[in-house]
Amino acid sequence: MNNDDQTETACELFEQYAALLNQEFHDHTETEKNGQECISIATQLLKLGFVVCANVPCNMETVTLSDDTTQTVLTFTYELILVPNQTPIQQPIAFASVVSRVFGPVTTQVRRDHTRPIISSQDETWLHSILDNLSADKTDTNSLNKERN
Repeated sequence: MNNDDQTETACELFEQYAALLNQEFHDHTETEKNGQECISIATQLLKLGFVVCANVPCNMETVTLSDDTTQTVLTFTYELILVPNQTPIQQPIAFASVVSRVFGPVTTQVRRDHTRPIISSQDETWLHSILDNLSADKTDTNSLNKERN
């Protein structure tokens, strides 16, 4: 394969690489699968004598879906450059700007009316006395109820 063919093949692979990143991901397995494909393409590019340089800032936001549900969204903005794998770095072959959005699981907010009240200090003392005596051999099965009263 001559240099022009290698460069053309590298540009095609680079386009595939950018297309894989330029998506929204709602599922962990989907994200992982795309990551593996990107690694495979990067390996092929390296064998052809090219590398991808990237600047990848990340932004995270929490989106309110309803009164009690939220979702975290990670946004990655990729600035990609395809260059020959040489030192010093040669003239770039291709550029791409892509955006990936990774959606986390939907979470339910805890509301005050769904939380349990704090137990009183008297009930806490009683609970600890019962827990301390659990290892003791009690023959009366109602002894726990008697101790509370």
